Amino acid sequence: GGRAPGRLLPNHPLALPLSATRAARSGGAAPRRVGSRCQRDDTLTLSESLEALADGSARRLLELSDGTGAKLHERILSILTTLPKIDWNAAHILADDLGAFSADQRFDMFFTILLGIMAKAIRAAAAGEPSAWSIPPERAPVWAELWEAIVREKDEALELNLDRRAFVLSTLSRLADTAKP
Repeated sequence: GGRAPGRLLPNHPLALPLSATRAARSGGAAPRRVGSRCQRDDTLTLSESLEALADGSARRLLELSDGTGAKLHERILSILTTLPKIDWNAAHILADDLGAFSADQRFDMFFTILLGIMAKAIRAAAAGEPSAWSIPPERAPVWAELWEAIVREKDEALELNLDRRAFVLSTLSRLADTAKP
């Protein structure tokens, strides 16, 4: 999406997770998901990430919920919580996995989850609220710019059939650079 003056993030499907949409409609806090593995209000839950990726398709949601989504969610949080340090051996293994021709679904899922967690952390920082993965409030605009760039460049990488492995590694490197004080 393009720039939206006065808004922290562009109008993009991941800019406002489902729980926040429900909270905005009801005028109250987002409800906790009962029986969910992730019941924290301060992070984008796995089920919300997968719902966004499924784009309303129950069949696709079931396909995504086979355990791959949970593993990716865990790997992404592990990467984000150690920034600006990155385990480059693990990063290359992840990039190899996501860069394979047969990995379209995992590639999409990785970026849906990553961008969702980033969006939640950016909004939390701007509002001065806690988040499972947090960024300093004064750095929220820089992280929002990176979020926009990743969204745009992911679309370009897919449209132009660019090297996905290189794009994953570049994204991880930019996350690390942005996390440096």
